[in-house]
Amino acid sequence: QMIEEFMLLANKTVAWFVEGLRTDEGTPPFIYRIHEKPSSEKMQKFSEFLEALGFKVKLTGRVTSKNLSTFLNKIRGTNEELVIENVMLRSLMKARYDTDNAGHFGLAFKFYTHFTSPIRRYADLEVHRLLKLYTADGWQEKIKPGLEKKLDDICQQISEREVVAQEAERTSVKMKQVQFMADKLGEDFDGIISGVVHFGIFVEIVDYLVEGLVHISDLDGVYEFEEKTYTLRSVTTNHAFRIGDPVRVKVVRADPDESVIDFILVEKKERKQKRAKSRSRKARAAK
Repeated sequence: QMIEEFMLLANKTVAWFVEGLRTDEGTPPFIYRIHEKPSSEKMQKFSEFLEALGFKVKLTGRVTSKNLSTFLNKIRGTNEELVIENVMLRSLMKARYDTDNAGHFGLAFKFYTHFTSPIRRYADLEVHRLLKLYTADGWQEKIKPGLEKKLDDICQQISEREVVAQEAERTSVKMKQVQFMADKLGEDFDGIISGVVHFGIFVEIVDYLVEGLVHISDLDGVYEFEEKTYTLRSVTTNHAFRIGDPVRVKVVRADPDESVIDFILVEKKERKQKRAKSRSRKARAAK
């Protein structure tokens, strides 16, 4: 926690320093890490989702990260916490790099960049070079023509490569998960529903954090997907599957060629009723 706080402070301080160099011609060319405000359409949809769960929260108009953080603290520890956090993250914009500062919504920072972290990114290295330039005597005369265009191109490329890297990470993790589960066919495990879609439920095994799919065709009865609440509900009974539900599953497939893990449902466990409790936790979404 302390390392993270120092990292955030360093990143924010460097961005503030560059802003302090502003002249009548504007701020010198720089790389910012921005996280734009969520669209009103997505917040409206998120509000409708919360209302369907029984929460009356108005998130239209001028929504701030403090509004969202306050609400999350109120529902901390409840049965709905996991599904609400999941849907909220999908409702937010994706953080990216840009030469035009738009602030960081998730962190509630007016100025933010990627200057340092426990890992070294290309953005950090480029910001180091810019900081070295802007701390030198007579830096205004040392700015090469075309620097802003160059930084625009860099921002676009590293934002795109970040998405590719994240997908590669997910793919490699899934590959190792499949290999790990290959010798566990037929075994039962306790899990938590981590996702609900129209074709089934995703379950994460508690002990190993391995995720697999229970296909809707393998569930007893006929189920329909309720998009507003991310729920699979039986058309004949009131039985339903929602994110956060505890279940027990059996491993029936672990295919390394397809990178697929399939489960069948052994039993759905009863949720323990939890009351909302408030506890402070600073929003770190999409840093």
